[in-house]
Amino acid sequence: MILGWWGSFSNEFLLSHYGYDFDAMNDIERFKNVTLKNLDKVKELETNILGIGWPLKATLFFLIYSPYLLIVYISTYFYKKRVTTSF
Repeated sequence: MILGWWGSFSNEFLLSHYGYDFDAMNDIERFKNVTLKNLDKVKELETNILGIGWPLKATLFFLIYSPYLLIVYISTYFYKKRVTTSF
């Protein structure tokens, strides 16, 4: 959950550091305080914050990762059980 939140937070933090205005009504106002040197990076970060939010990313991560851990744990358990009984 922290990984999903941190990705979103760090992008917003970097945008505010570069001078991006979140409360602006159009692109000219949003990029008014951004230097030309950082404009490409800010546009890339702006594209990254679009889409699904961090809570949904964290939920999907757990839905996919939890069964994976369960499968690995069960298969490891049965593998070790089979190896120890074969000796």
